[in-house]
Amino acid sequence: MDAPGTGKDLDNAKKHLAKLNYTHPDTVIQHAVSLLQDFNDFKLHLSTIEKNSIEYQIAQVSGPGFTPLQTGGISYLIHLWLDRGYPLPTPEVTLTDFAIPVEYLQPFYNPDTGKVEYSIFYDWNSESSLTELLLAVNKVLAHTSIAWLYQMTQQQSPAPFHNQYPQPGYPIGPNISNGIAPHVHQALNRFPIKKSIFAPNEKPDPSYNSKHRHKDSRRRGSRHHHNRSRQIEASSDTEKPKEQLLDELDIPPIQASSHITVNQNESRPKPVKVASNEELVSAPLELSINPLNNNIISDQNATTTSKTTPVVYTQSNQGEIASKPEEAIRQHDNPPLPSKPAQKENISFMNKKLDPPMPQYIPESAVQEGLNTGLFIKGPFRINQKNYEQGYVYNPMDDRDVLVLGVVNRNRAMPMDIVVVKIVDEAYTSSNTDSNTPPSFQDLEHSKFGKVVFISEYKHSRKTVGFLKAYDTPNEVVLFSPRDSRIPRLIIPLQQCPKDYVDDKRKYDTSIFAAEMNEWKVDSPYANGKLIDCLGDASKLEIQIEALLIENDITQDNTFPKESIDCLPLQDWSIPADEYKSRRDYTKECIYTIDPATARDMDDALHCRKIDDNTYEVGVHIADVSYFVKENSPLDLESKKRGTSVYLTHKVIRMLPEVLADKLCSLNPKVERLAFSVVFKMNESCQPFDIWYGRSIIRSCIKMHYELAAEILEKPTKQLEEELEKKVEGQTVKDVIESVQNLNYLARKLRELRIKDGSLILQKIILSFSIDPVTGHPIGYGPYTRHASHFLIEEFMLLANKLVAQKLAEHFPEHAILRLHPSPYQHQLENKLQKVCANHGINIDISSAGGIMRTLHAFQENHDADEICILSNLCSIPMNLAKYFRLKEGVNSLHYALNFHLYTHFTSPIRRYPDLMVHRQLAAAIGQGPALTIAEPDYDIVTEECNESKANAKKASLQCNQLFFAYFLFNTGPIEEDGRIMKVLDCSFDVMLTRIGIEVRVYCEKLIQEGMAENFVFNKSAFPHSLTMTWKIGEGKTFDEDLKMFSPVRVRVYCVSKEFKLEAICLAPNLQKAQV
Repeated sequence: MDAPGTGKDLDNAKKHLAKLNYTHPDTVIQHAVSLLQDFNDFKLHLSTIEKNSIEYQIAQVSGPGFTPLQTGGISYLIHLWLDRGYPLPTPEVTLTDFAIPVEYLQPFYNPDTGKVEYSIFYDWNSESSLTELLLAVNKVLAHTSIAWLYQMTQQQSPAPFHNQYPQPGYPIGPNISNGIAPHVHQALNRFPIKKSIFAPNEKPDPSYNSKHRHKDSRRRGSRHHHNRSRQIEASSDTEKPKEQLLDELDIPPIQASSHITVNQNESRPKPVKVASNEELVSAPLELSINPLNNNIISDQNATTTSKTTPVVYTQSNQGEIASKPEEAIRQHDNPPLPSKPAQKENISFMNKKLDPPMPQYIPESAVQEGLNTGLFIKGPFRINQKNYEQGYVYNPMDDRDVLVLGVVNRNRAMPMDIVVVKIVDEAYTSSNTDSNTPPSFQDLEHSKFGKVVFISEYKHSRKTVGFLKAYDTPNEVVLFSPRDSRIPRLIIPLQQCPKDYVDDKRKYDTSIFAAEMNEWKVDSPYANGKLIDCLGDASKLEIQIEALLIENDITQDNTFPKESIDCLPLQDWSIPADEYKSRRDYTKECIYTIDPATARDMDDALHCRKIDDNTYEVGVHIADVSYFVKENSPLDLESKKRGTSVYLTHKVIRMLPEVLADKLCSLNPKVERLAFSVVFKMNESCQPFDIWYGRSIIRSCIKMHYELAAEILEKPTKQLEEELEKKVEGQTVKDVIESVQNLNYLARKLRELRIKDGSLILQKIILSFSIDPVTGHPIGYGPYTRHASHFLIEEFMLLANKLVAQKLAEHFPEHAILRLHPSPYQHQLENKLQKVCANHGINIDISSAGGIMRTLHAFQENHDADEICILSNLCSIPMNLAKYFRLKEGVNSLHYALNFHLYTHFTSPIRRYPDLMVHRQLAAAIGQGPALTIAEPDYDIVTEECNESKANAKKASLQCNQLFFAYFLFNTGPIEEDGRIMKVLDCSFDVMLTRIGIEVRVYCEKLIQEGMAENFVFNKSAFPHSLTMTWKIGEGKTFDEDLKMFSPVRVRVYCVSKEFKLEAICLAPNLQKAQV
């Protein structure tokens, strides 16, 4: 039998790692296996991992992986912690993916040093896979690291660490002039502890193996290097109780009052007794560990009292020694838990007022007068996602945004509310806004400033998600902090909190709550609200998904009201005989579907039959949903309310019940289905003629996925033909292959003509994931690959939508439901596209969509894929969102990007409600359905609701994708990716990761804090703006690099936050680049 970690286990681990997108060399796996074989009890001791083994190997690898193993720093941390007399944390951590209990520290007695030392270990058995082992090690290191040390070195003095603090073996106080800053001291003591680290009657292990010694663990970019090596070894099974060991080693415990003075009005936690196994209760501080340098990210709101009990320090050759009466020193066996923040600080938010307050809204009667005179403008209110004090409303009079600065001028408006804004003539001054952050140079490019004076429509749901912040206030309220910074914090009555919240607040520290704002007083920066629900632990992916759905006002799931279900036909439904009489029969045609491999709701199918050498018949067949969903039925009203299916990364929230979406409406193979068809003839000119619209019955002969269709288009092999033989029914494989190839021939011509006629195609990178079918969690990721088969389907769907739009406009010039893409704002095209491109030597034609497309086409000939990606994204910035609307006289119906004068959505009625409305209109237009009954204003209302639901669904989909990416990094560690700079701000820059299509922001100050850069200079006079970064490249040398749009950079992306927020840091250029 193979030893654990060898043979088949090693082979399986390699295969599994490959599936997870790991790219570590075999030497990493082999080294980990060799470590396991060193221990008969299969405990992996991190002390055996030297810098030049795993850490060195990982430093050479890109892609998802581990943080560097800071073993020397961990060792040093442990000794420092012990030297201070602090209790050591041993929480039991459950890994999300594998449910492996991990304890951080195991004590053992080192006779060489005469000290208690600690080893980090992971229990591993023969049933554990090597993948589990590696992920578990990564998880341990993510939480147990040199983070505390780094944070302390940032306080008070830049001196080396060993000069900044007393020598080991003696306790220190929190507020000495060169000691630990108070909030750091509080953070260290408030680290959660679940149980004591010593069992009674433990004895030291006399056998000590000292063969493993730590070298310093030193990282590139680290600001402080800790030069003291320590030993960590295997723990013994029996050791002395902690009190006895401390006495023997002359490490006096720190008395309570030597740390911090507790306010008499505060309730104070009980001291910790380390000698017992009882559960220890402490007020936890929210701590996150930065995997880049193991920094601790602490609660910035933590405060301490400013006074301490006097401590007298005397100098010795070992540093400063605290001297106190013996009874005071020995009053407690160990340091106390920190006090709560001072009462005055706790309740300060209750007394905070806006000065001046927000103004009352003007009378509604005055709104129209101001709009008529041009004093007011009206439109959707947009708020900067990264700066809640900056709001915008588009001003059609000068084709620019009006800037609304500060909470007072925002005047209680929420994102996407329809607001009335008064134009303010004067430029920005500190007197006309409450904003603490002056507008940046980009903001000052706006021509005018304004303030909200009225809210016409409350579009925002006023619902949000976030966390509770507990305070001891006489008003018995808690503060709710939304995670969307654009939404104000809410004051919540304490009685709305969970029943056990008061007694066990820390139980809810990581719980996400849903809340609703119900009042925002004019003199308060906070709004009043009510709790809706406690969603659960923020560290769980499912809870985060539920939260983002609430944030995007998506309240439905895949359960439907009973009255809607009652509208459905029976499961064994079959096509009635009358339908065969009234519909055109296409069941003998070679019809097929081409969809993603995982698709179950197939709403479109195609056929292509060659009539002669120059003529083809093409059929676009769409599921006839309107046959099953009758207008104004309970099912129709529910579908209208949903508006669209929501496509999340791992699942679909459907617009229609499953029995319709996946079965009766879906154009599944080998069964007859009702369809709505557009059939036409085409010749070499690709202009459709002899167009027929009508209801039909079809029978798909095969369900193809995009990859299979792509193989047919490339070059069918004998093996492929044999595979098709097993799937095709009712048609020959030869007919299927010929039909697909003919369609592709026509699709390529259609695409060429469309581009020639002025269509704009902006291809974006889409990130896709491999999902564990059991957990629904991501196990791999990569860019989504588009094949020729994707473009084939796209062209014929576009053409069918265009033909139906023309038919509807002909019959219903005042009712037709169409799709509009408004032209971009000319000012934004000129300033955010044309000028920027000109400064990079790109002469872009912004006269039309076709002009931009011609520029992109010319750009592709002389530039690489990364630069093309950046320019495509840059071109998308000034673009407006497409929307549904009702056609009427005088309204511009041009779809800007497609350059179609009439366009609609007809091809996806299973997942889009406007398509269902279009089907009903088309049926009425050709006399195969009832006459229209909806009034014109009702069409306007429904289309606007559909625009909102579509926008919310799109945002939720994008956010879910980013959440899955962050969650994957949270569990596997940072990655390094190449990117290009998209935008330069005064203190940061945005980077597009061109391989995977993710945009991240890099903060310059953080590069300095991490010791990677010395300073930076913002070049304000340049346009587009740039930064000069002074990098540290070792040996006291620096290198200046100009960072501007299109600049290539390498970025480390990571996630350490419980909210799964992506963070990024730009890596310094290598020495070779610097010398060049």
